[in-house]
Amino acid sequence: MSSSPTRRAVLAACGAGTLAGCTSVLGGDSSSPDIECGPPGDRYAWPMAGYAADRTSRLSETDLPDANAEAVRLSQTNSVSGGLSSFSTPAVGDGTAYVAGDTKVAAYDLETGDERWEFDPDRGAQVPPALGCETLYVSTVEETLALSPEDGAVRWRADAGTTRGGSPAVVGDTVYVNSGGVTALDAETGERRWNADPRGAGRGFAVADVIYECGPESVAALTRAGDDWWRATGVGEVYAAPAVADGTVYAATKNGKLVALDAADGSIRWRKPIEVGVYATPAVGAGRVVVEAGNGDEAITFDAETGEEQWRFETGLSTVAPTIVSDAVLVPGANTGFHLLDLETGERRRHWPIPHVGSQPVVAEGRILYRAFTVSDVFVLE
Repeated sequence: MSSSPTRRAVLAACGAGTLAGCTSVLGGDSSSPDIECGPPGDRYAWPMAGYAADRTSRLSETDLPDANAEAVRLSQTNSVSGGLSSFSTPAVGDGTAYVAGDTKVAAYDLETGDERWEFDPDRGAQVPPALGCETLYVSTVEETLALSPEDGAVRWRADAGTTRGGSPAVVGDTVYVNSGGVTALDAETGERRWNADPRGAGRGFAVADVIYECGPESVAALTRAGDDWWRATGVGEVYAAPAVADGTVYAATKNGKLVALDAADGSIRWRKPIEVGVYATPAVGAGRVVVEAGNGDEAITFDAETGEEQWRFETGLSTVAPTIVSDAVLVPGANTGFHLLDLETGERRRHWPIPHVGSQPVVAEGRILYRAFTVSDVFVLE
């Protein structure tokens, strides 16, 4: 069940400029990062969790390492390690990987592996950092910080801590933070623009023309001004952020369902069983939705429009998100490594048999970066 605005209200909001762009209620192409005030493209090869603010984890085209590539440790043991940070993906831009962990935030040169700088955030930063507006944004449980990507100098601090699944997202000149609800900060100054708590949300969010946030048993939508838009109940408990593409919000639940909701009003378009719980955001692209079925040991792909199952691939245990790369999908297995699969057929094209995969694969600058769940260090396949 969803409570939603009328069509007249939607059109009125668009006319008043409440929704950015308003070409649709969902947003634009996710093939490039939605960062308006910072240089796009190669400079921000992987700007934030899920690649873009819509969390679709889709790259239109990029190089990948050869199948015989070896994993090289980038960050050293205990340097940025421990706890939930093993699931925290780095941000990558301008030849540098930015890593957040329990003990520090650090920048590493991708060519040499040298540490360029480090910063102690006082309280551990256990969610992925985000790049935008020539700034690195880092959230801890107590605050959000803006750091210089060049040397780690603090540009501002804002009293807006984050919760699990709360990786910041940068869209235009705004930084959105999951603070139990959603907090919008000015990207340049850190000034709080608004804070909204859509009734029990806080498990993760995606930003398109509006903001979609998941919580216990519901998915809620907010305008870019922080006003309630709609709320869909009875969805099931969602552990991670949703993904938004082509007018649809995709959310996977802990009780084993993949749910597609209309981005305009929250009505359920389709709901499909997965048998086991899902703990990561779906990847969406090229008409497909790919989920990692947690303890089900499989990657499962569905038709994005109809929800019809397309294929399954056995990965072994995996609770982190896959990454779509052009017409293929890179799916992780905790102990089987990375599998590059044809998005249409599920046929395996390439395999990197590496152990201890603890995070979503970050594809950037011809490399695959990931966290190891045993030590939480960052490794690079190149």
